[in-house]
Amino acid sequence: MIIEIYKLIFDKPRINDLFTYLIVALTISVLSFIPAVTAELPDNPNSNSPVLPNDSDIPLIEVVFLLDSTGSMSDEILSVKSHIQNILEDTMSGNPRPDLRIGIVTYRDHSPEDETYIYKMFDLTTDIDQVMDDLRDINAMGGGDGPEAVADGLHAAVHDMDWSGDAMMVIFLIGDAPPHGLEGNGDSSFKQGCPLGYDYLEESELAAELGITIHSLGCSGIKDYNHGTDVFKEISKTTGGKYERLEYRRVVAVDYYESEMVAPEYADASKDTTYDEKSGTILISNLNSITGWGMRSAAMEAGVSYTDTFNKTGSPHYNGTGGVPLDDNKDIPTLLGLSFVALLLVVASAVVMVRRHR
Repeated sequence: MIIEIYKLIFDKPRINDLFTYLIVALTISVLSFIPAVTAELPDNPNSNSPVLPNDSDIPLIEVVFLLDSTGSMSDEILSVKSHIQNILEDTMSGNPRPDLRIGIVTYRDHSPEDETYIYKMFDLTTDIDQVMDDLRDINAMGGGDGPEAVADGLHAAVHDMDWSGDAMMVIFLIGDAPPHGLEGNGDSSFKQGCPLGYDYLEESELAAELGITIHSLGCSGIKDYNHGTDVFKEISKTTGGKYERLEYRRVVAVDYYESEMVAPEYADASKDTTYDEKSGTILISNLNSITGWGMRSAAMEAGVSYTDTFNKTGSPHYNGTGGVPLDDNKDIPTLLGLSFVALLLVVASAVVMVRRHR
């Protein structure tokens, strides 16, 4: 076939030969394009379908968000709600794509300081839709005196969650107050500590024995306590985790929602307790960046690789695919490029043939 094409190009062409050549050239171009358009693309991480285990060799990451859900935590809870799906998608954009199980524990306080609940637990699941539904059920209210049921929440997260034992296990403790028993007169109801006898340090030591890493995030109010920051740091240090104090700043709400691709149900500034109508701004923190970094770090420790660098100091921005392409599909752009070049050659050759025929 190559010899025939050579003859068609360099011998004196006839009009029938010209059409034959064009047909052959177009066929070659189409054949070169097929591998690009039929190449297997990565799974779409934007899908909210359950993330089911694929293979025993696929890394498994288990993450529990341990949230103070008292009245002063509304901004931080909203941040988790509005960014959790992007964070999960970013974590799953690695190679190999890890399996994720996500759980939530929220804690408030003991009666009479709070009459709603001490803690509420949503067990680990691979179903992202279920995680989003669980978060919708969480609201900030109550709390009573300063210290909260931190030790109770830790106990539930460590003891009662359905940890698999063979995964990378991480807890994000997010709160703005210390546990009971440390603040003296500032602890109006439970100066002796947790009424149920739980101790935050014992719970942390058990977590370390089980291989659970606890990252602690101190929210704005934590600085108002004598021992708040120290306790959160101790919890993380005991388990090999890190302590981060959240940083806050004001941004224009509309621009922020667009750049962060915030889900429409949470992109309503009027429902944000920090919204300033005059300036159109809301108060945000780097909570989602820290948790996203923590999840990606756990995935990398489990053997997952990423082609981009995570920006821990600022909120990550996500494209329409929810992440970067996997390595095993990196040849797709090359194939598309070669196909385009082949098509250009067809057009150029046709022009040359027409001019020679004239």
